[in-house]
Amino acid sequence: MLQNFSYQAPETLKDLYALLKKSNGKATILAGGTDLLVNMHNNWISPESLIDIKKIPDLKGVTFNPKTGLSIGATRGHDTKRKFTYAKEFLSHGNQLSERMY
Repeated sequence: MLQNFSYQAPETLKDLYALLKKSNGKATILAGGTDLLVNMHNNWISPESLIDIKKIPDLKGVTFNPKTGLSIGATRGHDTKRKFTYAKEFLSHGNQLSERMY
């Protein structure tokens, strides 16, 4: 059974930062959600607040700069390697995309 929690879905980075500051470290970011919801269901984590970042356009982008590298937004899906010219260009320089989450 899930515990009670608040849910917010900011639409800008400014609003996201304000919510994170207000939460005093007691919020969890929701970007995809599958693992998060399983962990909550099993009572392995119990955030007071979930902050859904999927509505923030700035976190959906994919950009490539030969000097600084590839930047994939936090809410970009696993389709990035196939669909984006930037990712293909990055890979053409001998780089690899990591599946690790930081």
